[in-house]
Amino acid sequence: MTVAALVGVGVPQEVLRSALDSLGVEGLSVAFGETVNHGFAANTFRVDYPGKHECHHGEERHEHGHEHHHHEHRHLADIETLIERGKLSARAKELALQMFRIVAEAEAEAHGLPIEEVHFHEVGAYDSIADIVSVAVAVDYLDVASVVFRNLTDGCGTIHCAHGELPVPVPAVVNILFKYAIPLAICEVPTELVTPTGAAIVAALGQGARMPSRYVVKAVGAGAGEREIGRANLLRAMLLEETATETPNSPDDEVWVLETNVDDATGEQLAFTAELLLEHGARDAHFTPVFMKKGRPGWQLTVLADESKLSEMEGIIFANTTTIGVRRYRCERTCLARKEVVVNTSYGEARVKKVTHQGQTYLYPEYDSVRALARLSGKDFKTIYAEIQREALGI
Repeated sequence: MTVAALVGVGVPQEVLRSALDSLGVEGLSVAFGETVNHGFAANTFRVDYPGKHECHHGEERHEHGHEHHHHEHRHLADIETLIERGKLSARAKELALQMFRIVAEAEAEAHGLPIEEVHFHEVGAYDSIADIVSVAVAVDYLDVASVVFRNLTDGCGTIHCAHGELPVPVPAVVNILFKYAIPLAICEVPTELVTPTGAAIVAALGQGARMPSRYVVKAVGAGAGEREIGRANLLRAMLLEETATETPNSPDDEVWVLETNVDDATGEQLAFTAELLLEHGARDAHFTPVFMKKGRPGWQLTVLADESKLSEMEGIIFANTTTIGVRRYRCERTCLARKEVVVNTSYGEARVKKVTHQGQTYLYPEYDSVRALARLSGKDFKTIYAEIQREALGI
């Protein structure tokens, strides 16, 4: 399904055929096609090899989610040799090897074996070699900066395999999800939807990446699965191009919000914490009075910060307050275009924040400048503020 979706995005079929032919696997052949799956047009990718059609579809299944085919078992070293001899780019080879290693480690953990003793039943078979190598070659061909998986959803119930009845998600999939901290949702489809091969693709390609806040869809493709699940059985891939997050007037911005409630910290602790947060790069930090459990008055600390600062911000909060938990969530915001200007007034020099929006200009004298000139001149705050605004109108 992944290969078929990437072909729909724009990977030439011949690029994949050439890569697979270079492996020198006798009898291995692939076919590309199109289909309609529950009303949705999609691409297909099929792998053929000697003895495939002698098995009964779906009667015996491995935890890898494919039919059981009777051929020799392969160890990780055999797979690595096969991939290394192929005419693949260095990046494609490394991606393919990484995916197989991820599966091998998960299977070793599931069966309590050293990794070198794991037999690649179906994952080492012709079809899975073709699947993994093709995905690696396709991603390399597209030369994308990152791969993002928005949702990973498995079915429920059990599946029958060579080891008997296994719960869904199967052990190897669970091991991959655990090791690579991959989020999973469960739906009511009574079968396996995430295989170890699929989980390995996510683990190898999707770690640390996130969706851009604004993007243009450059290409889209859907890959259809062969199994009938009572609904569309598709995997969709989109090629995205990130667009600028700022415009001259109303740039969109993304920020993280950290929140925590405290009712047993002193005012000095809280004030000091806010100072530290701002000094270390927080966009904003403030307190809101709240009533907490048992009617106790308390404070909600709210911090705005960039994603790269989250760990540092949380460390400051935990070290300097009495809280034992911090909530966090991503928040979109609209920020007006702004710049700082300096104006000369009859009272002295002052800094002003100049903000524009939809052709309108707004002038906001900086508090520190207004305070300094008010103290220096003996004039009241409002007079100084208005004078600075008047002078700034001509800039």
